[in-house]
Amino acid sequence: MKFHYINTNDGYHEKDTYKTWLNLGYAFTNGERLYGEKLGTFQPGDLVFMYVSSKGVKAVGMVIKEWDGIEYRQPIISSSNANNEFRIRIDWFIVPSDDFVSPSTVKEIMGYDFVQTCARINKRDAAEKLLRYMLRMLE
Repeated sequence: MKFHYINTNDGYHEKDTYKTWLNLGYAFTNGERLYGEKLGTFQPGDLVFMYVSSKGVKAVGMVIKEWDGIEYRQPIISSSNANNEFRIRIDWFIVPSDDFVSPSTVKEIMGYDFVQTCARINKRDAAEKLLRYMLRMLE
């Protein structure tokens, strides 16, 4: 099992895009194919932190199906900067009700900001600490 994060890029999409991600059980990217290919690094069983720009981490999910490699031309999430979409199935199973882990707390725990669209987290101990932090938010 590996850890990753993915940014919802709410600034480029309709407001509160993360709610659609949670409701449909997907993570989305769009634009150049390389963004879709990043989803190809996610494998079933991997854990993914959902990051919402300027709000912080909203959820943790488990990848449940490999990326299908398809570039969808009828996006579910409307975007101001692209008319395509890449998707991967995620079971968002840790979702604190109305809370986010703030960007400053994420940086404190991880030692860096989540700035890319998506990336693998190589600091396993930090990722596990962030996971435990989110589990405590459910109590």
